[in-house]
Amino acid sequence: MVTIETKIVAAKQIKSFDVNFHQLTFISSIFIFTEFSEMIIH
Repeated sequence: MVTIETKIVAAKQIKSFDVNFHQLTFISSIFIFTEFSEMIIH
């Protein structure tokens, strides 16, 4: 039997994971962009 409290905790964990995932994709896209622009400059 899953209580409402457990669902709230699970939802918070999923949300924080989602935020971390978005930050990871954002950082990696910046990294790819800088590598790409360095290739163009050189």
